[in-house]
Amino acid sequence: METEFDTLSVCPACGTQSDAGALLTACPRDGRLFVPLTEWFREDRSPLLGCVVGDRYAVVGGLGHGGMGDIYRAVHLATGRHVALKVLRPDTRRESLLQARFSEEAHYAAQLGGPGTVALLDAGTDTDGRAFMVFELLRGQTLAELLDVHGTLPAERVATLGEHIARALHEVHVEGLLHADLKPANIMCLGALDDTPRVKLLDFGLSRLLSRAGERTGVIAGTVAYMAPEQMTDRPCDARTDVYGLCATLWVLATGRSPHGTGAPRDVLNRKRGAAPVGAETLPPALSHVLCRGLAPDPADRWASAAALAQALQDAARPAPAPMPAGRPRLPARGLLGAALLAAAAGVAIVVSALAPETRPAPAALEPVVVALNVRATGP
Repeated sequence: METEFDTLSVCPACGTQSDAGALLTACPRDGRLFVPLTEWFREDRSPLLGCVVGDRYAVVGGLGHGGMGDIYRAVHLATGRHVALKVLRPDTRRESLLQARFSEEAHYAAQLGGPGTVALLDAGTDTDGRAFMVFELLRGQTLAELLDVHGTLPAERVATLGEHIARALHEVHVEGLLHADLKPANIMCLGALDDTPRVKLLDFGLSRLLSRAGERTGVIAGTVAYMAPEQMTDRPCDARTDVYGLCATLWVLATGRSPHGTGAPRDVLNRKRGAAPVGAETLPPALSHVLCRGLAPDPADRWASAAALAQALQDAARPAPAPMPAGRPRLPARGLLGAALLAAAAGVAIVVSALAPETRPAPAALEPVVVALNVRATGP
């Protein structure tokens, strides 16, 4: 049902209202662009609402907040295309390190073009000194939003979703980048949570080149619950650091709990180094094994790559085979063939014995047939 909020627009500077036809036209009083009335009533209404960034992107609504910038819904004035506009916050513009990171994020995002990452469309600095990036506008929910709505997800769904995220992460690693900030808020699911979910990795603000990930940065940044121990101590990182972050994310999706609890960063770090993840007993053994390995404190004990993690999650998502009825052991194909031949031989012997004259000596007993099965033990 259409409401007045769908059919009215407003100047965010003076509050003058008009109909929807005035959207993106200039207010005659102050020159700000009219925006949807729904945005006017948001508690976190931005001062950029109704402004034009970079002379070509009109800000029409808010989408969220990143580590260094705010994210808006904007319209490209020349084409009418709706986009996601990320603008460096004013309080960070004087921080040279954050400015450099913002520029690096744009550079790294431009390198990515796979289906598992969001596409960068434009970047620059406008005449007011605002650095910005423009991305394709995604329609979906972050995993953080899914958690808020659904709580935990079924283990099979977590394994399938995790497999697709791991494959998207592998694309990033193939391009030579370390994401370094994987968490539910930075992963978006597009469409339904079915057997082939579409996922996108967001926010590369803390990313690094894998070729330089082994260097100490002197800066420790991230979300404690999802950071690998080596991140929290500014030690060398590699693709297995992202494996840890993804497994911590999947743990929260499946159990509703951080794998090593919350608290002071030093306390959490000590538990990451020496305590088993909490809540493992609530997970199916196959999924628990996959995630616990990915959460190993020593990178050498984790899955070697995101691709290896994806394969392990795919295997964990498969339903366990149904148990065989009691008293009827399952034989491999060669065993079945051997049993059939043995039965056939016995049947021939019985027929021959029945037809033979009584005066003839009984045939010798059949020699026992031993069927040797080559059974190879497999690990978990």
